[in-house]
Amino acid sequence: QCHSDAIALLESLLVMELSSEQRIQVLTPLIHACVSSNEINKVLTYAPEALRYFVQQQNLAEQAELHEILGYTYTYLYAFQEALEHHFKSLTIYQSLGQPQGLGEAYMSIGWTYFSMKDYARAKQYFFAAQDIAKSLNDPTLNARAIGNLANIYGDLKEYQTSTAYHRQAVEIFRGLQMLGHVAVGYGNIDIDYCHQGKFKEGIVYFEKALAQLET
Repeated sequence: QCHSDAIALLESLLVMELSSEQRIQVLTPLIHACVSSNEINKVLTYAPEALRYFVQQQNLAEQAELHEILGYTYTYLYAFQEALEHHFKSLTIYQSLGQPQGLGEAYMSIGWTYFSMKDYARAKQYFFAAQDIAKSLNDPTLNARAIGNLANIYGDLKEYQTSTAYHRQAVEIFRGLQMLGHVAVGYGNIDIDYCHQGKFKEGIVYFEKALAQLET
């Protein structure tokens, strides 16, 4: 509800006569509110306008972020070529800026799009690249996210033992970071791996562990 209220308020400001600078000050939080509330059509309405503004201003960092937003949005819509176009533009910008953190996120985004396309070989390539960045930055969160996505690939490929091994790695990192929601998701995925193998007794153990994390 809070995001919906924010969107309505910010949209009401856009009908006013605003300078370009004032308009972008409204558009930026509006786009993020639309992303948070999954207002896909509104993201596709407002993000390109903001992107054009930041191109005119030669603000590369803001351009990269908007390309990431548009990439995820198009992936959600199964418009994969458009998604990849935006993600690779973001990747190029982060490379030019020498920003490894942004580079790692761009690798993750590209990997996720390829995963959604079921192009698992390319997805693994980019998740491993994100993991390499995470290790160089000593960023355990990015590392765990990359490991979790690799686990999802092996799960889709029905290589359940490998999938479970990767999920366990991710869970241990998230436990150390006290990111209990991610721990619960990891346990839930291990439950699914076991159930796919017909190991329901083992699966229920991890189902209960997932529930316990959500109750804390």
